Amino acid sequence: MSLVFVRNTVNVRSITKSLTMTLATITSKGQTTIPKEFRDRLNLRSNERIAFELRGEELVIRRAGASIDELAGSLSTPVAFGGKKAERAAVAAQLAKRHKR
Repeated sequence: MSLVFVRNTVNVRSITKSLTMTLATITSKGQTTIPKEFRDRLNLRSNERIAFELRGEELVIRRAGASIDELAGSLSTPVAFGGKKAERAAVAAQLAKRHKR
């Protein structure tokens, strides 16, 4: 789900109840508040990360997925990483093995 800002109009996609227009003010620091009804409908919580994307004249605000940096170290393996050369060699060996069949 995402909020799509088009100039002075706010359209909410993927929401059954129509919440089409709410005005907000941008502070001198560039901050604004996402209205409570939008936060509730999109299940946005305090300290949750959101992503901003420009699409022509639209500003799309959506829930941010986990970044690569946040995922680093989340998977464990008993095999040590041998570097890119070793990785490429292992992939090449698996592809060669697969294509011999």
